[in-house]
Amino acid sequence: MKDLETLDKKFLATPRGKRMATEIEDVFQQLDKSIKHHKGGLMINNDQLDHVDDEVNDVVDQFKSFKKSKWSKMYEGALQRAFTNKEAKSVERRL
Repeated sequence: MKDLETLDKKFLATPRGKRMATEIEDVFQQLDKSIKHHKGGLMINNDQLDHVDDEVNDVVDQFKSFKKSKWSKMYEGALQRAFTNKEAKSVERRL
């Protein structure tokens, strides 16, 4: 898991990682603008949902680009190692 944490830090320090993080943050900011909490529950401003959709599409585009990058293979390898090591096999046996 330390390898994944290190990889995350490296990725988030790159322009691609910063852009992806910004796009994801934009979705949450737009959701905060579009959905209001009050005593009776939630109020969703339907006029704002198109903006949410736009922000989500930006994230989808970032993930499509990510899948074609070297980072995708690096994460796949790190995840493979994390779930096939001695500790992961021990947890699997206990489950």
